[in-house]
Amino acid sequence: MDKTMNLKNIIEEIQNGEILLPDFQRGFVWKKDEMQKKLAASILTKMPIGSILLLEADADEYGCKMIGRKTRVDTEELKCKNIKILLDGQQRITVLTNIFSNVIFQDLRNYRDELASPELKKRFFIRIPKLLKEGEEDIWGISKLCFPIANPESSVPSFLSDTAYNTIETLCFHRNENVAYHPQKFNGARLQEFCCYGDERAYRIPLFLLVDHSQESKYRNCFKRILKAILKNEITRKKYEFEDTSNREEYIDKHLAAEYREYCLAKCKDIDEFEKILEENGECLWADRVEAYLSSCITGMELTQICVPKADRTRAIDIYENLNLGGVTLSTFELVLAKASKMDSQDHTKNLFEKICEYIQKEKDYPFEQIPEAMQTCYDNYKDEKKRQKDGYSASENIGCYDEKKNLLNKKYTDAFLNILSLYCYNTDFQPEGVKIDYIKRNKILELTAQQINTNYEQVCTGLDRACLFLQMRCGIKDINDLNYSLMLVLLGYLFISDKYYNDRKLRNKLEAWYWSAIFSGALDSDQNITIIEHLKHILEGDINFIVEMKDKMFYEHNDFSSKETLLMEKKNNLPKAVLRDGFCQFYLMQTYEDLCEPHDVLSTLYVDAKNLQKHHILPLGSDLEQYSKSTKELRKKQDSIYHSPLNYIYITPQSNKFISFRSIGDYKKICKDTSYFKLNMEVMEPDWSRESSIKRQLECRFQKVRCEIREYVETKLK
Repeated sequence: MDKTMNLKNIIEEIQNGEILLPDFQRGFVWKKDEMQKKLAASILTKMPIGSILLLEADADEYGCKMIGRKTRVDTEELKCKNIKILLDGQQRITVLTNIFSNVIFQDLRNYRDELASPELKKRFFIRIPKLLKEGEEDIWGISKLCFPIANPESSVPSFLSDTAYNTIETLCFHRNENVAYHPQKFNGARLQEFCCYGDERAYRIPLFLLVDHSQESKYRNCFKRILKAILKNEITRKKYEFEDTSNREEYIDKHLAAEYREYCLAKCKDIDEFEKILEENGECLWADRVEAYLSSCITGMELTQICVPKADRTRAIDIYENLNLGGVTLSTFELVLAKASKMDSQDHTKNLFEKICEYIQKEKDYPFEQIPEAMQTCYDNYKDEKKRQKDGYSASENIGCYDEKKNLLNKKYTDAFLNILSLYCYNTDFQPEGVKIDYIKRNKILELTAQQINTNYEQVCTGLDRACLFLQMRCGIKDINDLNYSLMLVLLGYLFISDKYYNDRKLRNKLEAWYWSAIFSGALDSDQNITIIEHLKHILEGDINFIVEMKDKMFYEHNDFSSKETLLMEKKNNLPKAVLRDGFCQFYLMQTYEDLCEPHDVLSTLYVDAKNLQKHHILPLGSDLEQYSKSTKELRKKQDSIYHSPLNYIYITPQSNKFISFRSIGDYKKICKDTSYFKLNMEVMEPDWSRESSIKRQLECRFQKVRCEIREYVETKLK
C-alpha cells in the first residue's frame, strides 16, 4: 500500500511511538557531517528524497527502538498497539528527525547509553552572514530585509542544494557542556541571544525548532522570536547606516529590496520613520516569509510511504531488496533478531546479535579425537601459539564467521544460522520425515516465535561451530568465504547440534566422504536446496548409497562436470567450474604439505597466515623465453588456456609467490622443494615445459594420480 506523507507528520508519528525501528544490529552509519548536511540541503531546496518502507506490526511482535535510540522500547507503555516498523530509510529518517526536531532527545536521560550514535549529538542551523563578502550570495535575503520568494508555501527556490549546503552549520554539544543549544538545557532567551549575538560575523536560524512538539509550543514561539530578533538587529544596523549616509535614495536602492523603496522615499522624513517602515514591512517581507518557507519545506516534503501489511512480511524483504539493488540489503536475519529481542531474557544488556558474536569469540575446548591425524601436529602448534598470545581457539571465529573490526557476521553464517534454527525448531528429534525443504524458506523462518528463537539459538551456534571445525580440519576450508556450496554448512551444522552425531567417528568419516564426493561429482551444482534436504534425509536414515553413487561419478568420463576432458580444458564451451580449482587446493591443504620455497613452512588451514594463502599455477605462466614472457599477461586473460586448468593450482604463501614471480623456469625448478612437488602429484617438469602439448601431458599425468588419490581417500572414509 503506497501513499505520500509529509516529513512533519512522519516526525510526529515517530514522537508518538507509531513508527519504530526494529531491534536488529544495523546501527546508525551516516556519521559524516557532509552526508547529513547534503540531506538537509535537499529539504531546504525542496528536492525529492525518495521513499521509505514500513511494515505493519503488532506492538508486541518485535523488539523495537525509538528512531535515534539504541535502548529498547517498552511496548506496554505505547499508546498505539498497531505500529509500523521502519525497514528502509532508517539513516535518512534518523538524520531528518534530528535536524528538524528535538524528538530524539525528548525524555533522554543518558546520551551514552541511550543515543544510537554520538554523531547525533549535534544541532543544525542556517548560518547567515551579517556582512556579505564580495561575490557571496545571500539566498536568505537578510541583507535587503526581504526573503526573495514571494509565495514561499507554493514556490520552489531559484537556489540549488549546493548553495543551500554552504549555509548549513552543525554544532556539537557534550554532556556537561552548558551551551544554549543543548537539548536538555533549553532556554529560549539564551538560545535567542546565541543566535543573534553568539557570532559577530553571522546569525543562526535553529532548524531543530521547526517541528513543534505536543504541548511544547515554546519551541515554535522561540523560533519566531529568533527570526524577529535577527530582523530587529539588522534594522538597527541599517538605521545607523541610513543616518550616516549622504545620499539616502542611493542607499535605499542599494541596501533594501525594491518593495521598501516607495514607502521609504514617500514617508521617511527622519530616521525614526525609516526604522518604523522597516519594522512594519520587514516582519512580513523577511521574518514571516522565511518562517513560511522553512515550514513549507517540512510540510511540503512528501515521501512515498510503502507500507506492507503485517500478513505479507516476506514481500517486504523483496521490496527492500529491489529498492536497494547493489546496496545494503535487509535480511531475514535482521527481522529474526528484532523478534528475538521482544522476549525478556536473563541478560537484558545483550541482544541476540551480541550473544551470537560472544559465543563465536569464546574459546572452545574440542575433543582431540575430532582432529584428523594429518592435522594433529598443526592443531597442537596452533593452540600453543594462541596460548602464548593469551588468546583462545574458536573454529567459527578462526574461519571468519564474525568480523570484530566491522562488528559484522558473515552472511554465509547468518543464512546457515536461520536455516538450521528453522530445521531444528520444527524437527528437534532429527526425524528423517521431519526434514522438509519448506523449513529453509523465508516464510517458515519468519513464523518462528521469539520463544523458539531464544530457546534454541545457542544449540544452533554450537552446531555451527562444530561444523566449522569439521570444515577447517577435514575439508581444507581456511575461510568461510571459500565454501562454494553454502548449504553444506547447514547439513553439517544441523547434524552436529546432536552430541550423538557429533561424537560418532564413523559418521564423521562418512560426512567427509560425502563432502569430497559432492564437491568433485557436481551433485550440488544445481538445485542445491532440494539436494541438500535429500542428502540430510538419507544420512538421518543411515543410507550412504547416495554417497557411493556420487563417489563413482567423480572424474567419470561421462560426467561433464569433472571428466578428464573438462579438467584439461578440451571443452571450450564447458569450462570447468571454480569449485574444482578450489577443491583441489583445499584437498591438499587438508592433508598438509610444505610450501614450495624456503623456509618451506608446513601449510594447512591452521597455518599462521592461512587466510592469505594464494592460488598458484604449479606450471607457471612466466618463462625465460622472450616470446612467452611477453605474452604472460595475455595468457592470464585467456581463461580457456590449459594453464588455467583446475589441475594446475595449489595454495602457496604470498612470500613464495612473490619470490617465484620473476624467476626463470630453470630457477623455478631449483627453488621448488622436491618433496612438496611430488606430494602434489606433479612429475618433474619437462624441458620444453612452455609448449601447451607439454603442459597437457604433465597435467594429464597429474589427473590420473589425483583421481586415484581422491577416490581412494573417499573409499577409506566409507568403510
